[in-house]
Amino acid sequence: MDLMKAIFTRRSIRQYTTQLVTKEELATIIHAGQAGAPSGGSYDLYRFTVITRPELVRQFANTYHAPAVIVISVQTDQLRHSKYVSAGTMVENMALAAENIGIGACMNMSALPEIPPRIIPEGQPPLICLTLGHCDEVLAPREVPTNRILTNFID
Repeated sequence: MDLMKAIFTRRSIRQYTTQLVTKEELATIIHAGQAGAPSGGSYDLYRFTVITRPELVRQFANTYHAPAVIVISVQTDQLRHSKYVSAGTMVENMALAAENIGIGACMNMSALPEIPPRIIPEGQPPLICLTLGHCDEVLAPREVPTNRILTNFID
């Protein structure tokens, strides 16, 4: 899929079918999350925790009964604003990759308090998660006004 088409087609999907996300699909999505996030080369500080066990996902509020959830966490001693920015770019890359292969996704921070600490590496608080799954909705690029966000040009 063309990048601009993926950007304008991507939506936050909150209703998923019961069809599972395959290991191959997850591998593609995770690989995109590892591509080029601005981490200063400190990729070893981050962890992706992929949760596909249905009874575990059902324990979290606000995960929309998604078949898969990816949690991005970072070492506590490195927790700075820049780490949230890096996690945001990782999760956006993953959401675009999901869109590209026909998987619905929703970036999510409201589920973070519900994530059982035992499933996240110790000393690595979660920053953001991505719910993933197949959806019945057929998505098409949407019209986005060019003045949606006020833009100041300084010449």
